[in-house]
Amino acid sequence: GNAASFPAISNTLSALQPYVFHQGVLTVGGVGYPISSHRLTIDNGLVKDRHNNSLTRAQLPESDRILGLECTCPFTSDEVALYDLATAGLAGSLVYTNGNSSVMFTLANLKLATESPVVASRTQEITWPLRFGVFASGATKEIVVTNVNAA
Repeated sequence: GNAASFPAISNTLSALQPYVFHQGVLTVGGVGYPISSHRLTIDNGLVKDRHNNSLTRAQLPESDRILGLECTCPFTSDEVALYDLATAGLAGSLVYTNGNSSVMFTLANLKLATESPVVASRTQEITWPLRFGVFASGATKEIVVTNVNAA
């Protein structure tokens, strides 16, 4: 076709910048914690072997969803409150903000297995790997994602 017949895409392109790690804030039980790394995992537990009289997969049903949040933070007197966290768990969130835009992962019930901090050497900072399980709390889903795109 002619060059002028191809539609312009300039009005559909976003001028927003991506979220960067240093813009993130981890909050557990209403307290913000510094993190040096994190991984939020959502495993829908799909049943992959449902063939039922078919050569191809007939369905892809969901089984138990498993959510986890792994992060590493420095171990100081400020983080001691998380050590041996009660089995009742605490609510938390992971929020990234860039200007007027933000994405928030609200985590209903974080539970933490007791794990000791890592002492690599006496001259390095003591780090603490936190491996939270994320669970529902009553009628509240285990994770709610809120994206605010205010350009």
